[in-house]
Amino acid sequence: MANNHILDYGKRGLLSTLHTLDSLGIAHCGAGRDLKEAEQESILKKNGWRVGFLAYSLTYPEGFWATSERCGTAYPDLKGLKKNISSLKRKVDIVVVSFHWGSELMIHPKSYQRFYAHRAIDWGADLVLGHHPHVLQGLEIYNSKLIAYSLGNFVFGSYSSKVQESIILKVRFDRNSSLTAQVIPISVFN
Repeated sequence: MANNHILDYGKRGLLSTLHTLDSLGIAHCGAGRDLKEAEQESILKKNGWRVGFLAYSLTYPEGFWATSERCGTAYPDLKGLKKNISSLKRKVDIVVVSFHWGSELMIHPKSYQRFYAHRAIDWGADLVLGHHPHVLQGLEIYNSKLIAYSLGNFVFGSYSSKVQESIILKVRFDRNSSLTAQVIPISVFN
Protein backbone atom coordinates (compact mmCIF):
# COMPACT_ATOMS: atom_id res chain seq x y z
CA MET A 1 0.00 0.00 0.00
CA ALA A 2 3.03 2.28 0.22
CA ASN A 3 2.78 4.32 -2.96
CA ASN A 4 2.21 7.84 -4.23
CA HIS A 5 -1.47 7.25 -5.09
CA ILE A 6 -2.81 5.75 -1.86
CA LEU A 7 -4.31 9.09 -0.80
CA ASP A 8 -5.63 10.15 -4.20
CA TYR A 9 -9.13 9.93 -2.68
CA GLY A 10 -8.07 11.38 0.67
CA LYS A 11 -8.29 9.95 4.14
CA ARG A 12 -11.75 8.56 3.44
CA GLY A 13 -10.45 6.52 0.48
CA LEU A 14 -7.56 5.12 2.51
CA LEU A 15 -9.80 4.19 5.44
CA SER A 16 -12.24 2.51 3.06
CA THR A 17 -9.38 0.53 1.49
CA LEU A 18 -8.08 -0.56 4.91
CA HIS A 19 -11.59 -1.60 5.99
CA THR A 20 -12.15 -3.59 2.79
CA LEU A 21 -8.81 -5.41 3.01
CA ASP A 22 -9.35 -6.22 6.70
CA SER A 23 -12.92 -7.43 6.11
CA LEU A 24 -11.66 -9.80 3.40
CA GLY A 25 -8.70 -11.03 5.44
CA ILE A 26 -6.15 -9.63 2.98
CA ALA A 27 -2.80 -8.84 4.58
CA HIS A 28 -1.38 -5.38 3.92
CA CYS A 29 1.32 -3.01 5.06
CA GLY A 30 2.89 0.32 4.18
CA ALA A 31 -0.03 2.69 4.85
CA GLY A 32 -2.31 3.36 7.77
CA ARG A 33 -4.32 5.70 9.96
CA ASP A 34 -1.06 7.05 11.41
CA LEU A 35 2.68 6.35 11.20
CA LYS A 36 2.57 3.53 13.76
CA GLU A 37 -0.04 1.65 11.73
CA ALA A 38 1.69 2.46 8.41
CA GLU A 39 4.94 0.94 9.70
CA GLN A 40 3.22 -2.20 10.98
CA GLU A 41 4.50 -5.38 9.39
CA SER A 42 2.42 -8.06 7.77
CA ILE A 43 3.25 -11.70 8.45
CA LEU A 44 2.09 -14.58 6.25
CA LYS A 45 2.41 -18.25 7.22
CA LYS A 46 2.72 -20.90 4.54
CA ASN A 47 4.12 -24.46 4.54
CA GLY A 48 5.85 -23.98 7.88
CA TRP A 49 7.44 -20.67 6.86
CA ARG A 50 6.74 -17.26 8.37
CA VAL A 51 7.36 -14.47 5.87
CA GLY A 52 7.30 -10.88 7.09
CA PHE A 53 6.68 -7.84 4.91
CA LEU A 54 7.41 -4.16 5.43
CA ALA A 55 6.58 -1.48 2.86
CA TYR A 56 7.73 2.12 2.49
CA SER A 57 7.24 5.00 0.08
CA LEU A 58 9.96 7.50 -0.72
CA THR A 59 7.99 9.25 -3.47
CA TYR A 60 6.21 12.56 -3.29
CA PRO A 61 3.89 14.12 -2.36
CA GLU A 62 5.37 14.44 1.10
CA GLY A 63 1.86 15.15 2.36
CA PHE A 64 1.07 11.45 1.75
CA TRP A 65 3.65 10.35 4.34
CA ALA A 66 2.03 9.32 7.60
CA THR A 67 2.83 11.07 10.87
CA SER A 68 1.71 10.45 14.43
CA GLU A 69 -1.31 12.63 13.65
CA ARG A 70 -1.93 12.01 9.93
CA CYS A 71 -2.81 8.97 7.84
CA GLY A 72 -0.64 7.98 4.90
CA THR A 73 2.31 5.87 3.84
CA ALA A 74 5.32 4.74 5.84
CA TYR A 75 8.41 6.81 5.05
CA PRO A 76 11.63 4.97 5.99
CA ASP A 77 13.65 7.17 8.31
CA LEU A 78 16.83 5.18 8.93
CA LYS A 79 16.42 4.69 12.68
CA GLY A 80 12.85 3.42 12.28
CA LEU A 81 13.74 1.24 9.29
CA LYS A 82 16.54 -0.47 11.20
CA LYS A 83 14.32 -0.98 14.25
CA ASN A 84 11.42 -2.36 12.20
CA ILE A 85 13.55 -4.77 10.18
CA SER A 86 15.45 -6.01 13.26
CA SER A 87 12.22 -6.51 15.19
CA LEU A 88 10.54 -8.36 12.32
CA LYS A 89 13.63 -10.55 11.77
CA ARG A 90 13.15 -12.02 15.26
CA LYS A 91 9.56 -13.06 14.42
CA VAL A 92 9.90 -14.62 10.96
CA ASP A 93 12.02 -16.82 8.72
CA ILE A 94 12.13 -14.40 5.76
CA VAL A 95 11.97 -10.58 5.72
CA VAL A 96 10.82 -8.84 2.53
CA VAL A 97 11.11 -5.06 2.34
CA SER A 98 9.26 -3.19 -0.38
CA PHE A 99 10.20 0.35 -1.45
CA HIS A 100 8.18 2.66 -3.70
CA TRP A 101 11.00 4.86 -4.98
CA GLY A 102 13.01 6.24 -7.88
CA SER A 103 12.04 8.39 -10.83
CA GLU A 104 9.53 7.42 -13.48
CA LEU A 105 11.11 6.05 -16.68
CA MET A 106 14.64 6.14 -15.19
CA ILE A 107 16.29 2.80 -16.10
CA HIS A 108 19.04 2.99 -13.45
CA PRO A 109 18.44 3.20 -9.71
CA LYS A 110 19.38 6.41 -7.98
CA SER A 111 22.11 6.38 -5.35
CA TYR A 112 19.60 6.71 -2.51
CA GLN A 113 17.82 3.56 -3.76
CA ARG A 114 21.07 1.60 -3.55
CA PHE A 115 21.78 3.10 -0.13
CA TYR A 116 18.38 2.10 1.33
CA ALA A 117 18.46 -1.34 -0.29
CA HIS A 118 21.91 -2.11 1.08
CA ARG A 119 21.01 -0.86 4.57
CA ALA A 120 17.82 -2.95 4.57
CA ILE A 121 19.84 -6.07 3.82
CA ASP A 122 22.57 -5.12 6.29
CA TRP A 123 19.85 -4.87 8.97
CA GLY A 124 18.24 -8.24 8.17
CA ALA A 125 16.13 -8.11 5.01
CA ASP A 126 16.32 -11.22 2.84
CA LEU A 127 14.74 -9.64 -0.24
CA VAL A 128 14.22 -6.03 -1.37
CA LEU A 129 11.55 -5.25 -3.96
CA GLY A 130 11.31 -1.87 -5.65
CA HIS A 131 8.61 -0.24 -7.73
CA HIS A 132 7.47 3.12 -9.10
CA PRO A 133 9.62 3.92 -12.17
CA HIS A 134 7.34 1.88 -14.53
CA VAL A 135 10.49 0.51 -16.19
CA LEU A 136 12.90 -2.24 -15.24
CA GLN A 137 15.90 -1.10 -13.19
CA GLY A 138 17.80 -4.33 -12.84
CA LEU A 139 18.65 -6.82 -10.14
CA GLU A 140 21.56 -6.93 -7.73
CA ILE A 141 22.93 -9.60 -5.42
CA TYR A 142 24.23 -7.86 -2.29
CA ASN A 143 25.64 -9.93 0.58
CA SER A 144 24.00 -13.01 -0.98
CA LYS A 145 20.57 -11.33 -0.92
CA LEU A 146 18.49 -10.19 -3.89
CA ILE A 147 17.50 -6.61 -4.69
CA ALA A 148 15.04 -5.86 -7.50
CA TYR A 149 15.23 -2.07 -7.92
CA SER A 150 12.12 -1.84 -10.11
CA LEU A 151 9.97 -4.67 -11.40
CA GLY A 152 8.62 -2.64 -14.27
CA ASN A 153 5.03 -1.81 -15.14
CA PHE A 154 2.87 -4.75 -14.14
CA VAL A 155 -0.78 -3.62 -14.13
CA PHE A 156 -0.51 0.06 -14.93
CA GLY A 157 -1.70 -0.01 -18.55
CA SER A 158 -0.03 2.32 -20.99
CA TYR A 159 0.30 3.05 -24.69
CA SER A 160 3.90 4.15 -24.20
CA SER A 161 6.53 1.93 -25.80
CA LYS A 162 8.92 2.98 -23.00
CA VAL A 163 7.05 0.93 -20.40
CA GLN A 164 6.01 -2.18 -22.29
CA GLU A 165 8.57 -4.59 -20.81
CA SER A 166 8.20 -5.92 -17.32
CA ILE A 167 8.91 -9.01 -15.26
CA ILE A 168 7.34 -11.30 -12.76
CA LEU A 169 9.97 -12.21 -10.19
CA LYS A 170 9.61 -15.66 -8.68
CA VAL A 171 11.84 -16.17 -5.63
CA ARG A 172 12.34 -19.39 -3.68
CA PHE A 173 14.13 -19.66 -0.36
CA ASP A 174 15.37 -22.80 1.36
CA ARG A 175 16.31 -23.51 4.97
CA ASN A 176 20.03 -23.25 4.10
CA SER A 177 19.65 -19.50 3.49
CA SER A 178 20.06 -19.83 -0.26
CA LEU A 179 17.64 -18.44 -2.78
CA THR A 180 16.67 -19.15 -6.33
CA ALA A 181 15.14 -16.46 -8.49
CA GLN A 182 13.36 -16.81 -11.79
CA VAL A 183 12.68 -13.82 -14.00
CA ILE A 184 9.58 -14.24 -16.14
CA PRO A 185 9.46 -11.56 -18.87
CA ILE A 186 6.06 -10.12 -19.74
CA SER A 187 4.75 -7.48 -22.09
CA VAL A 188 2.29 -4.99 -20.63
CA PHE A 189 1.96 -2.83 -23.74
CA ASN A 190 -1.62 -1.54 -23.53
